Amino acid sequence: MVVPEGIVFVGQSAYIGMRKRLIQEKSLIAVVELPHGVFKPYASVKTHILIIDKQIAKSTDKVLFINIGADGYTQTDTRQAVDENDLPAALELIENFKRNQLESTRTLSKLNFITVKREHILASTGCHLVGRWYMLERKFRELRERMPSARELGAICNIHRGKHSNMSSPPGDFPLVVPAADRKTSADFSFDFKASCIPLVSSSGHGKADIKRLHYQEGKFALADTMCCLEAKEPEQVEMRYIHEYLSKFKDELLVPMMCGATNVTLDENDLKKILIPLPAIDEQRSIVQGVLAKEAADKLQAIGEEISFGITSSKEVVSDIKKQIERLLAIRDASPSLSIS
Repeated sequence: MVVPEGIVFVGQSAYIGMRKRLIQEKSLIAVVELPHGVFKPYASVKTHILIIDKQIAKSTDKVLFINIGADGYTQTDTRQAVDENDLPAALELIENFKRNQLESTRTLSKLNFITVKREHILASTGCHLVGRWYMLERKFRELRERMPSARELGAICNIHRGKHSNMSSPPGDFPLVVPAADRKTSADFSFDFKASCIPLVSSSGHGKADIKRLHYQEGKFALADTMCCLEAKEPEQVEMRYIHEYLSKFKDELLVPMMCGATNVTLDENDLKKILIPLPAIDEQRSIVQGVLAKEAADKLQAIGEEISFGITSSKEVVSDIKKQIERLLAIRDASPSLSIS
């Protein structure tokens, strides 16, 4: 059965009861998550395939979840054919799962999949059937095993919801952080601390989960009500800019998979609490941030140098000075630890 994404996670009692019956009565054997644009141009609703086989379900205590990244066509309205297509490999994977022969599948490395025990599904929030959430759980579990010092975001940060309208807040003297690249202004402010600001609504819309950017902000500021912000509970131990740079670099691995919705794709700020963050000593956090900022500054200077060299005559000396500054910045970057999700 092909169903819109809401069916596999919404908290209404009828849907929760339906999902529980599929698991408790041993009917469901697999859930295949499709790309958001499979039914374009007619609809951009994200969908899942529920595969039901009672006889096979009786022989296993697990359900197979597969995340399809590409279906052989572009995700645009024209749906042009492309080489990337996970569907044949997914079909092979399902057939091997039915025969209890997952290990013999030759294309396992090309697919994002997981098997989850029925008892674990029943214990999940709302008995949800969102495979990418179970995959994210596995990623956090593996991270905890590799890095025992990793901390949950909810343990080290307070999470605040924005209070200002993006469109109708009166302008003023305080920055208004919005999901767009450029900030607006506000006549008043809600927060006064170092913060990482995270959009809660998909940047792309039309059923696709997407976050274009996070914003870092210090001092007094207002925040759009479609965003939330993080505040360090213990600033002497947690460098908020480090948290921001970590989440920014790995937003597609950590934040985007948490988003859900059939048409209006959103992120629940409470889910952010579960994200695991490697937390080295404060000095190392600051050193990592220094390296990231040095690289960003080097990239900006590179662009300026190229613009000057093309647009201004007799600019060799200026460009030479810029190149020296870039080299110094890159040396700082090279001497600093790098961000890693593991």
